[in-house]
Amino acid sequence: MFKLAERPYCRDCKARYLKMNLANKLEQEAKIYSKKEENHEHDYYHRNALPEIVAYNKQYRKENPEKYPYNDAIKEFIAEKENIASDWDILSTQVYLSQKDIEKEKNAEYRNKMLADGFIALTEEVVKNAFNADKKLLVNATTCNDWLTSKVEELFKPFVSQKGECFLMKPKARTKGIYLSRFENAFCKIV
Repeated sequence: MFKLAERPYCRDCKARYLKMNLANKLEQEAKIYSKKEENHEHDYYHRNALPEIVAYNKQYRKENPEKYPYNDAIKEFIAEKENIASDWDILSTQVYLSQKDIEKEKNAEYRNKMLADGFIALTEEVVKNAFNADKKLLVNATTCNDWLTSKVEELFKPFVSQKGECFLMKPKARTKGIYLSRFENAFCKIV
């Protein structure tokens, strides 16, 4: 999650930064964002959100479990709680970053759960080892297209082409396979 070292402040400023209210922190982030834009550095979106924004995002989700957490709804929630303007661009950006941070946390929890259940991460090396050992793979993953995300929980036989490309094929298939790169959050058990 958030570490003070990620924020570009000197050591002497850490205590002052921690005492700042959210509006002041957002102003600091707005300055950082505008400097990066002026210098044509587009890596701002690879940062973590402010921990206060992430906390408000989680609070909104807890208080409104029946509602989908849209960025605008969370932004309005934060603006109401902190008495700040909701049309602030940096607030929108921070809410977006907090959504990504929460998604990363969920993926890390899911990964730990799957590893605890005896699954291993589905990689090319695992597919090649299973192919060489003539074993099958019980795959638990998601596949994404432009408009569709689907859950895959099936038994596949691994296949490695002469070029070294890894595929997963249905157990009785002979020619058609699925590229390994099509799977996200992919885990497997060697059977």
